[in-house]
Amino acid sequence: MGHSTRQNGSHRGRRTTVPLALVSCALLVVSVLAVAPALATNQGSVGSPGVSGTTNGVWWTPDSTWRVAKASLGSSYFTGVTNALLNEYNPTDLTVYQYSTTSCTQETCAMDSDYGNNGVYGWNACYPGATSGSHPNQTCSNDWVRFNTYFTPPSPGHSYVSCHELGHAVGLRHSSENASCLRTVLAGGNTAALTSHDRGHINSHY
Repeated sequence: MGHSTRQNGSHRGRRTTVPLALVSCALLVVSVLAVAPALATNQGSVGSPGVSGTTNGVWWTPDSTWRVAKASLGSSYFTGVTNALLNEYNPTDLTVYQYSTTSCTQETCAMDSDYGNNGVYGWNACYPGATSGSHPNQTCSNDWVRFNTYFTPPSPGHSYVSCHELGHAVGLRHSSENASCLRTVLAGGNTAALTSHDRGHINSHY
């Protein structure tokens, strides 16, 4: 979840052998771009625009009015995205509008599909929009948040992945806080929420 929500596997190029007991717990490891380490100060754009690969990055929206299109989402991610926007992002200084649509003309387009065993639950790409400014304050006019239905994430699952990937679309990098949905590692039962630290980053920018 550059910024992709990873299934079991490598983290920063390290190969990890996972015991079967841990596999059954569906431990989620999130890959991190070399230029975007997991920090308590987890804000700022990073990455290259485009749709190649599954590690595209983090961008700010152009302004505080954030329009999110729920484009042909299945029921699980439709609910996850809806709840994340209403409960986590709308209470911030962002003004959130969400739409059910089949088009991707809004600032952020959330979609899901079976992308196969590509190692990630979801990722964010600045596409097909244009960027403005330079990192770490670069904005993206239109980005795609994609969720991979090939994997079923552990509880709280779809809500966590939705909160995580949507955070990358509004300028939040990976977090080292255990209570944050932007954290780099998820095991079943962990949080699907923003922390006050995450909200502070959003509010200070927008």
